[in-house]
Amino acid sequence: MRTTRPAGAGLIAAGLLAVLAGCSGGPTPAAPAAPPPAADAASATAAVCGSLLRLDSVPAPEGGPDGPPPAAAVKEWGAATSPALDAALAQAPTALTPSLTALQPVFQAAATQGTGPDFEDPAFTGAITDYETWAHQNCGYQQVALTGTDFHFDGAPATLEAGPVSILLANKSAGGEFHVAHLAKAKDAVTTVEQVVNAPMEQLMELVEIVPGFAQAAPGQTGGFLADLEPGKYFLICPVGDEGELPHHVQGMITEVTVA
Repeated sequence: MRTTRPAGAGLIAAGLLAVLAGCSGGPTPAAPAAPPPAADAASATAAVCGSLLRLDSVPAPEGGPDGPPPAAAVKEWGAATSPALDAALAQAPTALTPSLTALQPVFQAAATQGTGPDFEDPAFTGAITDYETWAHQNCGYQQVALTGTDFHFDGAPATLEAGPVSILLANKSAGGEFHVAHLAKAKDAVTTVEQVVNAPMEQLMELVEIVPGFAQAAPGQTGGFLADLEPGKYFLICPVGDEGELPHHVQGMITEVTVA
């Protein structure tokens, strides 16, 4: 889970006018200082994008079948993610600041109290979606725009280049299904979609390694995540499934992606 898949000021131009002389014939007022060059703005954007990528790349603590993750694991996760969030806030543009600011107390509570985020809280998930959408539009990473239906991924690529990628998932479920998009890297290059589909959930981790971060979205909503991919064979999957139901990837929400 993320991680999720959490007040900095935007980059500003400082332009001070010289004080006019009190008498006639005084010095000519200085022209306003030039705004920051485009290179500075691009550098700030790159820094924010790198921080958000690090934020999404921290593996989230896993809970057991009977409860949430232990507090110690949540604290470790919070301690690892909070610096990335703070770094993003330090250079975030004005449009991004409110979402990151809203996430700050959540990540601080994780780091100091071992309290995990509530992934069913619309305020939390909305702030995550805001920064994921901003990153998708501004970071210049490879873009994957997925549509999740019942039960299929539309827009899934067959290949990607190694390196950062931004994935957005729009849930267009007609049956009220909640969908997620995970990337799972095959531990063996000969692993097939059929093997992943037929593997019981308790054995799935023997075949694949889950990439940190995932996109989650309720019907009609959008979610996203960032990942830095190494070469290899991956599977894009939606493993959602209530007890007694077939997981969505078994019903068709799985596709193979080659990263080179």
